[in-house]
Amino acid sequence: MKKTIGLKLGGCFLLTLAVLLLTSLYALNGVTNIRQTLEQITGEAWNTSESASLLSLNVNQGSGLLRSSLSYQEVIPDEILNKAEFHLQQSLSSLEHLKNGSYQEQSKVLSQLVEQFSV
Repeated sequence: MKKTIGLKLGGCFLLTLAVLLLTSLYALNGVTNIRQTLEQITGEAWNTSESASLLSLNVNQGSGLLRSSLSYQEVIPDEILNKAEFHLQQSLSSLEHLKNGSYQEQSKVLSQLVEQFSV
């Protein structure tokens, strides 16, 4: 069979079409992976990081109130004790949220902290 110019052009067109199809599928797979990763980050991971941030804030505020009173070596007023207790209770709820989140392997370490704050 003799290869005519039309057959050669048609073969090149089909080859180009096949390469375009393969690169499109590869790009679609990449976009799908990016989408899944972003859904994970903006979903549970975002909530977990927000809880961790709240935990840090509440622990710092509660301990800061007590630290400032202790640095002056004065009796800690009930108002400051109540505020510190409130912040530590908020910390406990943040710890509970982190412990019960979807990152169970990472949250096993938090169980000891929850027990320590609960006392």
